[in-house]
Amino acid sequence: MLKYDLHVATESCDDENLERALVNLGLTDDKLVNRHFNFYGSVAVSACPLIELHMSKKYGQEQTSDVLTNVRKDIKQIEALMRHYHVTGYAHAEVTRSKYDLTITSNKEFYPCIPWPIARFQPGFSTKEHRWDIHVAIPIDELPSQLATIIEQGGMYSIERLKTRNGITRIFSVYTIQGSCPAKDGRLLFDSLVKWFHAVNAPYIEIKMETYITLIKVGKPTILPPVVDRVQFVPGVQYQQPLVVNAF
Repeated sequence: MLKYDLHVATESCDDENLERALVNLGLTDDKLVNRHFNFYGSVAVSACPLIELHMSKKYGQEQTSDVLTNVRKDIKQIEALMRHYHVTGYAHAEVTRSKYDLTITSNKEFYPCIPWPIARFQPGFSTKEHRWDIHVAIPIDELPSQLATIIEQGGMYSIERLKTRNGITRIFSVYTIQGSCPAKDGRLLFDSLVKWFHAVNAPYIEIKMETYITLIKVGKPTILPPVVDRVQFVPGVQYQQPLVVNAF
């Protein structure tokens, strides 16, 4: 099954009419707790200004051709609205296959018995085309400090947002890596991360890979996240546990 999403992010916006117009198009607020990304390592937090609006739209189960028609229509309207209200930002649409949208849980104690399987990401701000991204969302009240350190040292950036699961709203740390290399590299990365999270008994992980359909920029947005242009795996990492995944 395919799922389609559209996301909009802007820098400063003083006119509430833009948000109202986006709501009328079916977008909802993403409930960011902090209005900036958290970078670890070589990219400073100051490299990314505060995010003003961050909104998303999920599409229904229409035929793929109908969804894509609606996505293109919405993107054009969003671009026109952003220009009308003189804001800087971007919008992009993505598609996710159900096999790349998983929830991993474990009742065992977190135990990093094997090393992080990927060489440290070296993201940079680039004009290269964004092709895919991977999000790893973990409720902060279930996030072992050692796991947070491992992910952060691996080079992913994060942002905190509210998510509601089973009627309960909690703060999640959402770690992300975006790629300009081919989507097949992202899929290999996704599979490797899933195996690793299972092997180390990660308590609760929502992991998703999205493939870009289109991206538009209005002005010169500096809130556009950095990307990696290659994924390098650590040789010799062995997984002792069988890979069992639960579709989200």
